[in-house]
Formats: sequence, C-alpha cells, structure tokens
Amino acid sequence: MVGGSAKTSLSLFFGTIFSLACIFFILLLLSCSDSEEGLPELIWERRLAGDVAHSFSAHGDHLFVVAQHGRLHAYTVGGRSRWVQDLHIDFCSPVGYGEHVYVGSEEGWLYQLDTLNGRIDWQLKVHGGVYGLILPSGDGLFATAQDGVMGRRGYVYALDLEGEEIWSYRTRSPIKSSLLSWKDVIIGIDVSGRVYALDKEGGSLLWEKSFGVAVHQDPILVGDRIFFSSDGGLVYGFSLDSREILWHYKTKDNISAPLFHFRDSLYIGDWNSEIYILSALTGDLLHNQRISGWINTGLCVDEGRLYIPNYHGFLEVLSVPDFSALWEIGLSGDIDMPIILRKKYLYLCTVQGMLYKFRVP
Repeated sequence: MVGGSAKTSLSLFFGTIFSLACIFFILLLLSCSDSEEGLPELIWERRLAGDVAHSFSAHGDHLFVVAQHGRLHAYTVGGRSRWVQDLHIDFCSPVGYGEHVYVGSEEGWLYQLDTLNGRIDWQLKVHGGVYGLILPSGDGLFATAQDGVMGRRGYVYALDLEGEEIWSYRTRSPIKSSLLSWKDVIIGIDVSGRVYALDKEGGSLLWEKSFGVAVHQDPILVGDRIFFSSDGGLVYGFSLDSREILWHYKTKDNISAPLFHFRDSLYIGDWNSEIYILSALTGDLLHNQRISGWINTGLCVDEGRLYIPNYHGFLEVLSVPDFSALWEIGLSGDIDMPIILRKKYLYLCTVQGMLYKFRVP
C-alpha cells in the first residue's frame, strides 16, 4: 500500500508539472503572438534645456530641434547631442540638404550650417523675420519672410546655395506656410488665402488667386493638385493646371494642423478632437471619428497604422482601414509638432523639451 501511494503521489507530481509546462507554453505562445502586434519600445529619451518651439525635423542621421530662446540643437538618431547654436530662431523649421542644414531667424538672418559640427558657413540678412524654407533641388533655396513683427506684407526670396540672393518678390500678406515647388513654378499661400505662382528662375508673378480665408498650415502638392486647410476648418482641393477649385469640405471646428496625404486620401484633425478622412479626388468624407484629445499637429499614416498625436501628451495609434485602437503612448508634455517616422523608428518631441525615440512593432 505504501508503494502504491508513493506511485500515485509521483504520478500526481509529474502530472502537475506537465500541466504547468503546458500552461507556460501556451502563455509563451500568446506573449509571442502579442509581441508581433506588440507595443512600441522606448529606445531613448532626452531632456532639452528649455521648452521647444514649433520646430522639429530630421535629415540623414540627425535630428534638429529648436528649443527655448531660439537655440538650434542637433542630435544623432542614436540620441547623442552633436552641437547647439544660438540663432534666435522662432517660426522656421530647419531644412537639410547634403552635408548642410539651413534655417532662418526671427531677426531676418538666413544661415547655412555644417550638419556635423554646427559651423556657420554663411549667413545673409533679409527683410523681415523668416518663416519657412524649402530646397526643391540643389539649384536653390527659397524662403518666406514677414515685413516686421506685425507687418502686413511678406517676401519670397530665392538664393543659391552659396548665400547669394537671386530674386525677391513682395506679397500682399505674409506667407506663414511652406512654399511648394511645381514644375518651374514656386507656389505660396499667404495668410489671407491668396495663392501666388512665381516663376522659379526670375521671380515674376505668373498668376494669383484669392480664397479669402486665413491660411497658416502647410499645403500639400500631389501631381498638379494642391490641398490646404484654413484656420476656420475649410479644406480645399485646387488644380494648378486649370486654376479651379476642385472641391471644398468644412470640418466641425478650427484646424491648426497640416494635412496628411496617403493613397488618395487626406487625413485631418480639428480642435474638436475629431479626425476626418477625405477622398483627395472628390472631397467626400470617407471616415470620421472622435478621439480623446485636442489635435494641434499633423496625423501620420504608415503600414496600416494611423498615428494621432494630441496636444495633451498622448499618441494614439489606430489600425487602417478598420480604425480599431492598437495602442497608446503617454508622454511627459504636450505634442505640438509633427512626429517623424523613419525605418520602424518613431521620433517625438514635446513642448516641454522631451525628445523620444521608439521602435514600433
């Protein structure tokens, strides 16, 4: 009897071990399955000395951030601080090209800096504070500036990459959104909603069209069409070839974030914490959804995911096209700048000066 009891106990012991092993194996499979969908992994975070202005960009292996008092910070994508330059930048985001980064200051200076060490290669004084830069090619640099702090007029400048001014054009109102390069034409939209088409080579006005709405957000160029939003929530599709309004759509609230174009759809967020997905061809509403926070910067779509940064420090991620919730990241501070998504890595910067790098699943 004693031997039979021992055998029974031994059987129960090994049976329990086998059951636990099965449970562990099932949990392991489930965890592996979950990790495929997964959550983002924090690679590094850095705190800058002071709040961050509305400027955050990437070029090559560098991130450029404009922090308090107009200081331009350069970080490697590995999280190492490369250099800092005090340039009194306010509204202008840095733009990289080749081995250089270009930026403008509120005091009216345009700079070319070396990306590796921050050395200023040249600087040029223009009339008014600089709002934006584009480098459509290695042939030239185009910039917008405002005529004084409260000026009602603006300027468009064309320069070569050696810092020599080629031409300038004075606009009726300042252009506070990005310029666009289309064929041999530079396109700009001023704050009163007037579209300018300027000859890229000589700077002469080819044509203009007024929409009569306030525009501060960057337009998008797709083929021969541009898409842009007004502060009051109107979204437009406009043909540059025919100079005709293709369609317009009115959101429920104001828009202070740029549009995002992905596969013939436009993604928009408004102050009412709602996202809209419109057909870029017709302007028809494809999807509308309420989220948890005020959207003050642009949405982003990549590989079946919609990234929604909101001003209250959360990044929501939804699946596309069913728009179910995948995951959410809470950050230390408010998100007021577009996110940067590159090669499975996500870069974010908060107003309070926190810079993050995540690996996304």
